[in-house]
Amino acid sequence: MNDIQAPAAPPTMSGRSRAEKERQKKEARKIRRKLRAQATAGDSGRIGRLVNEYSRAAILRVGKNSRNRINQILARYSLVGDPAWFERDQFPWMKQLEDNWQTVRREAEGVLEARELLPPIHQISPDHDRLSHDGSWKTYFLYGYGIRFERACARCPETAELLKSVPNLSSAFLSILAPGGYLPRHRGPTKAIITWHLGLMVPQDREKCWIEVDRQRRSWTEGESLIFDDAQKHEVANETDEERVVLLIHFDRPMRPPGSWIGRSVMRAIKWSPFVRDGRENNIAWENAFEEALQKRSEEHAEESASAQ
Repeated sequence: MNDIQAPAAPPTMSGRSRAEKERQKKEARKIRRKLRAQATAGDSGRIGRLVNEYSRAAILRVGKNSRNRINQILARYSLVGDPAWFERDQFPWMKQLEDNWQTVRREAEGVLEARELLPPIHQISPDHDRLSHDGSWKTYFLYGYGIRFERACARCPETAELLKSVPNLSSAFLSILAPGGYLPRHRGPTKAIITWHLGLMVPQDREKCWIEVDRQRRSWTEGESLIFDDAQKHEVANETDEERVVLLIHFDRPMRPPGSWIGRSVMRAIKWSPFVRDGRENNIAWENAFEEALQKRSEEHAEESASAQ
């Protein structure tokens, strides 16, 4: 009788939780390895990177020399003025998304159940590495520069449907800033677009979670909008211990000709630049890896449930 061992006690909830978190971290690392492998595969990958580097350098030189002049022209022909912050009543069509913000939040919560698998933005767009090298800024793209990401839209179908109410939509994604996250002062490439934040999840101490555009600071409110000129210098901070989530949307600035013609030309050039092409390819590769990881997780949970019965 003394040789018979009692059956091992089942793992505690905390033990299972730790094991689950470790497994999720491994899945996230696997996704990152896949993205790096794809970017560096073979001689063609190395040659492609060299071409991209030269292209990026040339574009940056041209952009640096011409950006201010082009932005001055776009501002001159703007139909909504040239402020750092825009007023909500300038865009009455925003009401449809605002009225349904809880629907958007519910779908965002579904995505965030796998938040550890979501990519820091610099893994999708390496040019953002200076802003978010620590991984505190994560994203989930539904649209990027007019490109629709089908799997993401299928995962958030009601949000995707609501986005049809946005005239001249360019980009739309969930923007997730971790507790303690900070994005140093920076500015977007062009006044051809306007940036809209719809608050979805805002820390209780909202004054410590802020965005500052042209030295004017504001904080988010759930279900409400902040609209600003991304081409003006801005910085973002989350000085709380809670996550901040917004639906970030870029749409074309309303302009009269010839500003509207120039703006469309600028956006076409950006869309086909290596910066956006690489981001699109990285995001598609990440979507595929993300779906594989979720499918594997679902199968493992099904097996665990079956064995527990």
